[in-house]
Amino acid sequence: MSQSLANFAGPALAGWLVQLVGAAATLTLDALSYLWSALMVSLISAADEPPSSIKRPHPLRDIASRRLVILKKVLSSMTALV
Repeated sequence: MSQSLANFAGPALAGWLVQLVGAAATLTLDALSYLWSALMVSLISAADEPPSSIKRPHPLRDIASRRLVILKKVLSSMTALV
């Protein structure tokens, strides 16, 4: 919804701003908004590293557990709906 609103209102607001302050000032404001965005993105800290002790299931056990779901008619019909 926000994308369609931006596509609808963006050009109208840009035209209004060009009429109000001029094309050069509008482009300067646009450039400053990109610099502001770049500054804000650079302030985002990196995510923590995931813990190294994550237990992963054995691949064959994982496949076998999925096979049981497929064999059960009720469960397979429910998983097909998801």
